[in-house]
Amino acid sequence: MFTWNKEQSEYWNNALFDTREEAIKEAIYCGYLDFYIGETETIPLRTDASVDRILEELDQNYCNESGCDYNIYEGVLEKDIKWLEKKLSKTIKKFHKRANIKPNWYTVFSEEHIVLTKEEAKQLRAEKITLPCNTGDTIYLRAACECLCSDINVCPFEDECTESECNGTTERIFKTTIKSIYNDGSGFMITPEYLDIEIPINDIGKTVFLTEKEAIEHLSNKGGK
Repeated sequence: MFTWNKEQSEYWNNALFDTREEAIKEAIYCGYLDFYIGETETIPLRTDASVDRILEELDQNYCNESGCDYNIYEGVLEKDIKWLEKKLSKTIKKFHKRANIKPNWYTVFSEEHIVLTKEEAKQLRAEKITLPCNTGDTIYLRAACECLCSDINVCPFEDECTESECNGTTERIFKTTIKSIYNDGSGFMITPEYLDIEIPINDIGKTVFLTEKEAIEHLSNKGGK
């Protein structure tokens, strides 16, 4: 994966792209001729939970409930602690997959300084940038009901909602359309119809989906409709 930055810095916060060429085109689209391209490595999610801390909490809760005055896990062998650590790590990995939790942070391990002439930039910019979606496309995403645009008096999703009572924080899968696509200087963003949120276009296929089947598969296990 690749990203870009307008200057050489330890802080990189622009969108990620599958190829170096896509990152270069994005920088040009944002108006830069002199910029940096970085090759990235995703920072993996941690799964090494502290077994000692977990057992300490379990012991404290048990002692508070039972009146026990000694650590019930004090004599546990080191090999059994290691066994539990491995089991917990595997369980947390399964949880991340079930809940569709993926790492969004990255480090840049290789930098390349790009300097283009106006003519070079014009030629590169003329090459079509292929986006994964278009204005008007149907999308599915999970959001809280409080994300509805404030100027909406009647919820457009009321007829299909399964919640008997909504307090605004209720989360559900919304089926809506793409109202607009624009570039905010760091990458392309999507604004969905009826919802007062902005979504990075690179979230297509991660937290936003173009088919109901994908949405149900990746989002329904988080609760709600």
